[in-house]
Amino acid sequence: MKKVVYGIILVAGFGAAQADFAPDKYKMEQASDLLDICTVDTSNPVNAEAYGFCVGYFTGAMHYHRALAKGPDHKAIACPEHTVTRAEAISVFVAWAHSNPQYLNEEPIEALMRAAVAKWPCKPKQAATGGISH
Repeated sequence: MKKVVYGIILVAGFGAAQADFAPDKYKMEQASDLLDICTVDTSNPVNAEAYGFCVGYFTGAMHYHRALAKGPDHKAIACPEHTVTRAEAISVFVAWAHSNPQYLNEEPIEALMRAAVAKWPCKPKQAATGGISH
């Protein structure tokens, strides 16, 4: 019986947490949207939520890049020589975006990859076998 009660409490708590999060309020139409989300001021009440969204976006992008680079039909886009953390990738993107505002109207993933290539370009041999790791 205790397991059932704990399960109900857990599900109810999860449902309440989900109701507070509205992913539709974070538009990801262009790179400037990603920059805005990833740089929400720490004093802003939605900072943790926005940063979580930013980290999730970068995690997905890094996993997708790694999966593509492993396949026979794609080459790595960026080739860091060390393991790149999400925080490092976000920091690289933010710095790059501030230095390259001409690309902020592009799709967010395009700008993110431009930033990664600028920071970690591939050598010809790496492009065939390497990629962003995580």
